[in-house]
Amino acid sequence: MLTALDQTEAKVRGLQTGADDYVTKPFSLDELQTRIAAHLRRSERDLGANPLTILPGNIAIERAIRQRIATAQPLAVMYIDLTNFKEYNDEFGWIKGDEVIKMLALQITDTVRREGNVEDFIGHVGGDDFIVLTTPARAEPIVQILIARFDIEIQLFYPAEARARGYIETVDRRGKPFRAPIVTLAVAVVTNEQMALHHPGQISACAAEVKKYVKSLSGSQYAFDRRRK
Repeated sequence: MLTALDQTEAKVRGLQTGADDYVTKPFSLDELQTRIAAHLRRSERDLGANPLTILPGNIAIERAIRQRIATAQPLAVMYIDLTNFKEYNDEFGWIKGDEVIKMLALQITDTVRREGNVEDFIGHVGGDDFIVLTTPARAEPIVQILIARFDIEIQLFYPAEARARGYIETVDRRGKPFRAPIVTLAVAVVTNEQMALHHPGQISACAAEVKKYVKSLSGSQYAFDRRRK
């Protein structure tokens, strides 16, 4: 709202009626343009945020990756995913599944805040997929602590008998009895230490290969892409 009314009461009324900002005359064109640009960025960020975790979504994730690639600074991209999560959802329902996802989001946020860098970025791709942008030096401490904490807390989302067994009794897609292990964490880490990173698609493809290997292992695991390219 751009107006000559500069009294506090007028500003309050303007904001209460739905204005996102209130600028009084005379005004600086540079300030006005900067405020508009800030609101557009905030609107884009809010629209792209994941509604379950309120973490930045795909638009913000891609922008953050591109910005870090452009700086050519040390970069580690962590792709975090759950294993055996579909079976958990099928057995206990999507409401309980959402609780697991929110728990993971909180653990990632807290671990990165404690072990990472101030400028590190956390994004929620969707479902049980998350991304962390950090530096190679901090990536391994973050993932090690995250896995240790997750393996403890995930136990609380299972009945006592399932925790004792280490699996749940369910059925596969063909309706046959199946023992689904406790949900675990799979983390693939891609860095620019030994290969140049050029765009988000390249990073995603590398991470997908590493994550496929990690998911073939038992328990919560992580792996770095050590290939030279």
